Amino acid sequence: MVKAGRRSDELSKEYGPSADSIRNWVKGAKSVELEDGTEVTSKEFKQLQRARSAINAI
Repeated sequence: MVKAGRRSDELSKEYGPSADSIRNWVKGAKSVELEDGTEVTSKEFKQLQRARSAINAI
C-alpha cells in the first residue's frame, strides 16, 4: 500500500500499527540487488554483511 502512494500515518489510522512500525516494515522489506543479480531484503543483506565480517575475522 505504501508503494501505491498511501502514507504510513494514513495506514496507521486505518489498520492500527504505529506509523513508525509501518515505516520500519517497509524499510525492512526493500530489496537490495547483489553483485550476481540476486535480490535480497535489506534485513537479509545486513545478515550477510555480519556473516562476511565474522568470516573475515577468523
